[in-house]
Amino acid sequence: MTAIDDIACRLSSLLVTYIKENVADKIATEIGPDTDLTSDLELESIQIMEYVVEIEDDYDISIDLESLSNAKTILDLAGIVARQLN
Repeated sequence: MTAIDDIACRLSSLLVTYIKENVADKIATEIGPDTDLTSDLELESIQIMEYVVEIEDDYDISIDLESLSNAKTILDLAGIVARQLN
């Protein structure tokens, strides 16, 4: 596994937890690196921002909105996190 794969795995776990705790009408059963946050999970922008805050807290980083605007999948987010950690 690469570092990005490890990060994507962690982000998937964080997303499952976030959905269980904050999105009552959704069940996160099949979440993986290619899961699209908006089309697959139908998350609203505020929910995505709350999830990103959890990522930032977990990794102690700050993700700028410009980078975030291009992220659609968990793997996209993992790439952003990896760049922030390097």
